[in-house]
Amino acid sequence: MSGSKISQSFSRNRDGAGIDARGRIDIFDSEILDNAVTLNGVGGGLVVRGANQAVTIERTLIKGNTAPLQGGGAWLEPVSLHLVDSELDSNGASLGGGMYLVALTPSGPIIERSTFFANTSNSGGGLYLQGPPTVTTSQHTLRNTTFSENEYCATGCGGGGIFVSNTGWPTTLVLEHVTFVQNNMFGSGSGKGEPVSNLGTPHLVTTVNSIFEGPCDGAVTSGGGNWMDARGDCGHDPLIDGAPGVYPAVAGTRLKPLAYMSPGFTRVYDEWGRSPSLNNPKCVAAITSEDQRGAPRPVGASCDIGAVER
Repeated sequence: MSGSKISQSFSRNRDGAGIDARGRIDIFDSEILDNAVTLNGVGGGLVVRGANQAVTIERTLIKGNTAPLQGGGAWLEPVSLHLVDSELDSNGASLGGGMYLVALTPSGPIIERSTFFANTSNSGGGLYLQGPPTVTTSQHTLRNTTFSENEYCATGCGGGGIFVSNTGWPTTLVLEHVTFVQNNMFGSGSGKGEPVSNLGTPHLVTTVNSIFEGPCDGAVTSGGGNWMDARGDCGHDPLIDGAPGVYPAVAGTRLKPLAYMSPGFTRVYDEWGRSPSLNNPKCVAAITSEDQRGAPRPVGASCDIGAVER
């Protein structure tokens, strides 16, 4: 599917209002907008499951879709997933507002150069991850990706950016050059895990060269080069990570407003020149040769922490 627009479709008590695919699907340069599942069902914008369910999504906007149960933007159970240069924006569901993702194979899905923005759910505002339902292990890799202004409920919930479920068999989540800013609770209460909530013991969350605003929940392990604010350590290791501190994500302080930057396809946070993430000596080299925009990385003596290289 290329150059298509799927919009304002509705399904009652049925999955996949926009697209319900039971096999391989490739989506390029398309829009999946304002589709809704009502009563029971998952995947307001997109559902993919069944034999040979490899999924490729490139340069696609998934926005304004809703489902009462799981996966407002997309509900995916893929053998393989490559989501690149795409945005999931303002989708909503009970679990996984932007995307609900079930890994089925050891290689697992890859998400890169994408943005999850303003999605809402009880748990996993941006992304809800579930381990394989059968006896195997899997690895999810997120690289050069931004999570911003995703929301989760305040009581008994978690994971404004990402929620790692305790269902399914063990899985590993690897975050490389990922930026988490302004992911929040809606309402008031004792919810935890604004960037990441990992309730999936013995699941493993490993972070490298990533920015975390807000406290994480559950076990998170640093692979080095991360920057975290003072509210939560998100696995902070003082030997290999930057010193934690205040990192306000508003214009005029450390980050510019979320916006498109050439040559990329998705919105990102550009950095002001005094940002501690720029040319940070703790940044782990050679993780990737490009940033979220597809621009070269590194520029300068050291790489930059987060999704954008300046």
